[in-house]
Amino acid sequence: YMAKLCLSFFLTCFIFASSTIVYQIEKLPLAFATAIHFTAIFACWMFCAWLGDWIGGAWHSWLIAVGTFILIYIIAWLSIVRSQKKKAAAITEKLKNNQ
Repeated sequence: YMAKLCLSFFLTCFIFASSTIVYQIEKLPLAFATAIHFTAIFACWMFCAWLGDWIGGAWHSWLIAVGTFILIYIIAWLSIVRSQKKKAAAITEKLKNNQ
């Protein structure tokens, strides 16, 4: 039961944060929108980890989990940015060739 509760809570928070990031990017600077997105997902993940007792042991276990989460988030974010820059460059090139 607890696993289902945590999973559904995590998915709800992730969907909320993911769906609102588009609006936030349009209205806010990218760094601020990314900070909001990261905070929403991180808080939800930490709450689920605490509630489900996923991370046991001493405080350093939590530090390792936090570091891992941050590293994975940065890698994913940079991968998405790189992908979007490639797409934008391809579109720009097509537009230049059409003129």
